[in-house]
Amino acid sequence: MRICQDPRSDLDDLAEALSRDPFLAGKVLQLANSAYYRRAEEVTSLNRAAVMLGLRTLKVLALGFTLAHELRNRGRKGGFDLQLFWHRSLVSAVASRSIASAVGIAKQEEAFLCGLLSQIG
Repeated sequence: MRICQDPRSDLDDLAEALSRDPFLAGKVLQLANSAYYRRAEEVTSLNRAAVMLGLRTLKVLALGFTLAHELRNRGRKGGFDLQLFWHRSLVSAVASRSIASAVGIAKQEEAFLCGLLSQIG
């Protein structure tokens, strides 16, 4: 998150940081190779995945996994229904991105993030 917010950082810095977290790196490569972003050839490097996905998408992905980890650990203790929470959050996020796209808003990934986080607080 710090790299995404630093105006002096670039995608190479972000790819280097991602390479230090095997789980997140795997998820980034998985997303880059998903049907949504499908390219003619497979994406096999974090640098290429970072360029293809962009800072906004990577920020949403990193924040989503950070939140998932924190809620999973804390939710078990308090009887929190994590599956229902994430289902509602993802439905809201996808709907937010779809609405942003339909009305011509350029920052669709930020709309997705707002929908994802709308139930937190």
